[in-house]
Amino acid sequence: MQNGSREPNPFLALLSGRSLVVGVGNELRGDDGLGPALVGRLRPGHPDACLEAGPSLENHVGTIARRRPERVLLVDAVHLGCEPGAWEVLGSGELERLGTSTHDLPLAMLCELITESSGAEVRVLGVQPASLRLGEPLSPGVERALGRLEELIGEALG
Repeated sequence: MQNGSREPNPFLALLSGRSLVVGVGNELRGDDGLGPALVGRLRPGHPDACLEAGPSLENHVGTIARRRPERVLLVDAVHLGCEPGAWEVLGSGELERLGTSTHDLPLAMLCELITESSGAEVRVLGVQPASLRLGEPLSPGVERALGRLEELIGEALG
């Protein structure tokens, strides 16, 4: 679990090769807007490596497959059971262990659909939300994580 400390960049290996960072979430629901916010910040410097899926990732599986990435990093608010803004990179098996999702379809199932349709290795960057209430901005902890993740992922994308 990460909280923004100055450790080596874990995304350098994770995003090597043809990678796609996909922002998942609803910007109108507090910390659920983290994924779209991060992709929005990264897109100007890395337009081919970013996709905003909004709250309905399932509607973008075909788009992801057509981009033919080797690796996909889904960025989303995930209930990790820790302090707001803490983050962790998870595989689909780890998502099943957590068991909770902020979406209609479980992220583990969507990871499998993306892998089946694209052949890509899929990971989820889960960030612990403080609140998913309608109309709220990002919480201070998630806002800090957003800045640090922008630095780390931006560096990894080159």
